[in-house]
Amino acid sequence: MKVTTGNVQRILESIAPDGLSVNELLAALGQKKAKKASVRKCLKKIAQRANCKKRDNRYFLVAGKPQKIPVVQARSPRRSRQGSPQGIFLFEDGKGFIRDLQNNELYPLSPKEQGALFHGDEVRFALSKGKKDARRIEILQVTDRKTKVLRGTVSFKKRALMFTPSSSHFPHQFLVKKASVGKTIPEGEVQLEITRYPGLKSSPEGRLLLRQSPQINEEEAILKILSDFSVATHFPPAVLDACEKFPQAVRLNKKEKRQDLRDLPFVTIDGEDARDFDDAIYGQREGQGYRIWISIADVADYVSKGSKIDKEAFSRSTSVYLPGRVYPMLPEALSNGVCSLREGVNRKTLTCEILLDEQGLPLEAKVYESMIKNVCRLTYNQVDHLFEKKELIVKPSLLFLKEKLLLYREIADKMGQQRRQRGSIDFSLPDCSFTYDENQKIIDISKSYQSEAMKLIEQFMLEANENVGQFCDKNYIPIIWRNHAPPLEEKIRSLKQLFWNCRIKIPSLETSRDYNQALLNIKSSAYRDVLEYSLLRTMSQARYETERLGHFGLAATHYCHFTSPIRRYPDLIVHRALKAHLHEKSVSLVPESIAEQNSQKERLAVKAERKALKLKKLLFIAERIGDVFSVKISGLHWKGIFAEIDHPYVEGFIPFKSLTDDHYIFDENNQWVMGKRQKRQLMVGDECQVIMSRVDFANLSPEFEWISWTGEQKN
Repeated sequence: MKVTTGNVQRILESIAPDGLSVNELLAALGQKKAKKASVRKCLKKIAQRANCKKRDNRYFLVAGKPQKIPVVQARSPRRSRQGSPQGIFLFEDGKGFIRDLQNNELYPLSPKEQGALFHGDEVRFALSKGKKDARRIEILQVTDRKTKVLRGTVSFKKRALMFTPSSSHFPHQFLVKKASVGKTIPEGEVQLEITRYPGLKSSPEGRLLLRQSPQINEEEAILKILSDFSVATHFPPAVLDACEKFPQAVRLNKKEKRQDLRDLPFVTIDGEDARDFDDAIYGQREGQGYRIWISIADVADYVSKGSKIDKEAFSRSTSVYLPGRVYPMLPEALSNGVCSLREGVNRKTLTCEILLDEQGLPLEAKVYESMIKNVCRLTYNQVDHLFEKKELIVKPSLLFLKEKLLLYREIADKMGQQRRQRGSIDFSLPDCSFTYDENQKIIDISKSYQSEAMKLIEQFMLEANENVGQFCDKNYIPIIWRNHAPPLEEKIRSLKQLFWNCRIKIPSLETSRDYNQALLNIKSSAYRDVLEYSLLRTMSQARYETERLGHFGLAATHYCHFTSPIRRYPDLIVHRALKAHLHEKSVSLVPESIAEQNSQKERLAVKAERKALKLKKLLFIAERIGDVFSVKISGLHWKGIFAEIDHPYVEGFIPFKSLTDDHYIFDENNQWVMGKRQKRQLMVGDECQVIMSRVDFANLSPEFEWISWTGEQKN
């Protein structure tokens, strides 16, 4: 910095209580001793204003003037001409350190010295020899305060209203300005904007921030997302009227060629909030093997091709599930009514009946129209409780289902084992789970993994989809196939580089079995989650097509969607083709344009769901500005780093300008970020500590300020 009156005064204001000598001012300014006379001239000018005093050759500002923080532009760390190094203050487990940004050395501070500093502050400091040749550190200047807002609680102490930060990284007590409080003292956690930072002999102050609505209206934002991705929100009156004409009571018509399966105790297993039940299962032992029945709602019996309901369903192509709300493909009178396999009522279904050998391999399969009566609507939680505690919580007359469900798990395990052996890729990535209070406000976001009950249903549905596909191919029934192409070569090259960076062996990735081997190789790695996500990102998008090309991810030669006609139009097309074949009618070829329309609509729905999920996460974490988080690098970009908080489960962004310990550049070929001076390599999976500084409503992402790399606080 140049030697100007303003720069000298700003430096004095940053460390006002103890003051600075002329030499220390020169060091803080980064100037040579030849500039001493210029500094003294500046001090005289400041003294003429009657707020600068000299004592023991140290210059300081008198009390009464608000303390300011001199801020310099953050550049790559370097030493000034007088050897003044730049560092960052870290407060961890009750101890404070300065970490030199040039050599990463840590220097402890006494409680008195750290009293004027905040976790994450960037400083200039001087080193000198102390007692017994120990290094003594002296803070010359605070160059950047990263913390502007804190979260905590308020209480009265000796008639003064004090604010206590929630984070242990900030041990200070803040005096709260009364003008920001109002008539009543707020309860619970509040946010405080810092108006005065601590000095060696002065306490920090702040003003409370009223809990304002976020800078975005949630309902308006959701409606914009729905509009951007062409999601229909209302059904035309003519479609709703057509649905009302269906009788709610379902009876077996003797003229229909339906098999009556109502004596078999079918069950549905779904989520707690599910209302559209489109699949039910039953199974039993048969000889050394098993026989299973997967019955699916016969939507095609109600939605005839070319009808008003059909045209609306085709235009939607899929149900769209946003957090806390659903935009269904079919009106509720069908999706939650006469088509839904609700407990205790007759329902028309299409059934896939499969005979399995003792290893879980299919020996034969048949498809036919049927009628069932679901004996029990079970939830995933109920079934998982049975698997964990050996207890099924149902009415006494249904306790026989306990043995049935244990049998279904045995069958599902064997079917899953057969799939894995042939190469079906076994990802185990988490989903996002919201916890709501009684007012439907989100109070937590956590990771959730597929449970045993979910895996059970998944295996039954996969078995039905594959066997229906083989049935259609065998009988020359034209349908829409669910194809999944192998990954592109350029994506595989980047993935291999990432594995090599983590020093993990990776197969050629030419087959799906290679992917399972890669997942096995990372099972015990600290980088497991991020590498598994990276493996998933190399996957091509599955598509609906009229030609059967196979499914790479499932290692299946025949795969179609059959099990969800209430929420997916391709399933409805498959059902119509099967019913026409069963009634010995001709089956029309499906135009490729219909398959393409369904693929496009599915991609739009996925984008809408992802964006709404990001919005919900952002609105939840928007109140956490000023909080310190430990994060893991989840992605790299030329502008910065994507970083994931484990709990709450949220991803944010760290701009490169925040990484003040070096000048970092993204190397796309090597899939890492490299520091130009220290040559530090940052990779996906590395951890660091950050402060949440702002929310980026344009990109629906929190933004972080970097503090330190994990482990350096205690090195």
